Amino acid sequence: LDKIYKYFNYDNSKNFCINDYEIERVLVEHEEGIESNGYIFKQNDIRVGFSGDAGMCEGIHIMAKKCNHLICDCTALNGKKSHIGVDNIIELSQTYKECIFYTTHMGDGVRDKIKSLGIKNLVALNDYDEFSF
Repeated sequence: LDKIYKYFNYDNSKNFCINDYEIERVLVEHEEGIESNGYIFKQNDIRVGFSGDAGMCEGIHIMAKKCNHLICDCTALNGKKSHIGVDNIIELSQTYKECIFYTTHMGDGVRDKIKSLGIKNLVALNDYDEFSF
């Protein structure tokens, strides 16, 4: 953190603002001994979440419940403690129908599997995709 603070001020509190964005830090689980955080960015009535590397955990459910859009890890076909899997993302998309899920960090075959599912609120991103809300 000393190296990070050398270049910019990082507010490690749960909630903070950058310009017009309200930002909420959400604790997610990745690997034991590594603190991982997801973030919810709010502007006006739109909430966009980013999970980073994370397994299925309470923090992911909190983000899915609060967000209109959630960009999340989906590394493998089957989830494990450190990464969300296609099995988990199907459950999330069915439970939180008001949220659109965008998957990243995908291993071999994951993108094709997600696309083949035809789930309306589930989008498999490609590297360098850009979108706006």
